[in-house]
Amino acid sequence: MNLPNKLTLSRIIAIPFVMAGLMAGKMMDFWRIQSPTLFIFSAYFALIAFIAASLTDLYDGKIARQRKIVTPFGSFFDPIADKLLVSAVLICFVELRIMPAWMVVIIISREFIISGLRILAAREGVDIPAGPLGKYKTISQMVMIICVLIYLALDSSHHFIFLQVVILGYALSYWIYALLYFLMVWTVIATIISGYSYIKNHWHLIMEGNI
Repeated sequence: MNLPNKLTLSRIIAIPFVMAGLMAGKMMDFWRIQSPTLFIFSAYFALIAFIAASLTDLYDGKIARQRKIVTPFGSFFDPIADKLLVSAVLICFVELRIMPAWMVVIIISREFIISGLRILAAREGVDIPAGPLGKYKTISQMVMIICVLIYLALDSSHHFIFLQVVILGYALSYWIYALLYFLMVWTVIATIISGYSYIKNHWHLIMEGNI
């Protein structure tokens, strides 16, 4: 297995570790384990693991193109690895009551729809590359997720400060979450717009019955 494919595979392998770090607090509550150190470590571990996994997405495709070793494995699993990683983290956010479920449903539904469109197009030899809006959607998702993970990590180690610092009558945690919620809404909007753009640009393929 070449290096780009190893990087892609590592992104898939990282998913359960990121989820374990995110859900450690709930698991500790279930098993009645009280360890602030472990809780803090797991929050920072989830942040670092996700960033590391995201960085592999920047380099696997770049290395494959530079070395001209694009393979069917990489072409198939690279986008799947991205979607699995993002979907897993977003579902954890719902479980942790950080992100509303309806937002996650919209984001994941868009990925299913566009993936289905690409599969149908591939049957007729039509390639649907990632456009500017699609890339912006991906960037907005990654920025939002990393910001939430940073907040969770800092909150695990500085929870008292987030509650004690008051700005305009509201705790610092309130303002931080308000900012994160804005990022979530912006990500959903970017997701909807990019999805609509893909469907609009390739709607004729579906309506003409060529696919």
